[in-house]
Amino acid sequence: MPIPASVRFYTYFPLLIPSIPCSIFILYHLLTNRTLRQALNNHVIILILILGLVYELTDVIWLMHYYRVGISLFQIPAFCLIWVFIDLGIFVTITILV
Repeated sequence: MPIPASVRFYTYFPLLIPSIPCSIFILYHLLTNRTLRQALNNHVIILILILGLVYELTDVIWLMHYYRVGISLFQIPAFCLIWVFIDLGIFVTITILV
């Protein structure tokens, strides 16, 4: 039995709202504190946070729009290709970094 789109939307939405400020907060502290920024082990975490934030601000929001309305944000092939590239590219990159 598939999960309805409205349930998917209302599952993503409350989780996305605190996720974006938390990502920005952690990224801000990692980038502004010199000792944290220069630690070699934090470089991968900073990169994962940047990619995750881009993923949240693009792909997840576009997906939530699709779940809410039922159609993609822009119905042109170029947008769909960009969406697939961002979705797969960032997901695979984060998976490799982790």
